[in-house]
Amino acid sequence: MELITPITAKVLAYYDHPVWGTYAAITRNTFGKGVATYIGCRTTDAVTSKILEDVIKSAGVWKEDQQIAFPLITNPE
Repeated sequence: MELITPITAKVLAYYDHPVWGTYAAITRNTFGKGVATYIGCRTTDAVTSKILEDVIKSAGVWKEDQQIAFPLITNPE
């Protein structure tokens, strides 16, 4: 668990805690032509999947194959 104090980053999630609730848990920041999403905490698999999906979609590389998830098996033709 990292206590992130962003200066220019957009906060995607804060901690739900009486003392650390003012600190960011997940942030996104631009740098040059790029974007970085920083996860400073442990998340569930579902939350991590949603964050990664958003990152991939924002980068413009989300395709049909990204909708496939374990345990599905595809037959490439």
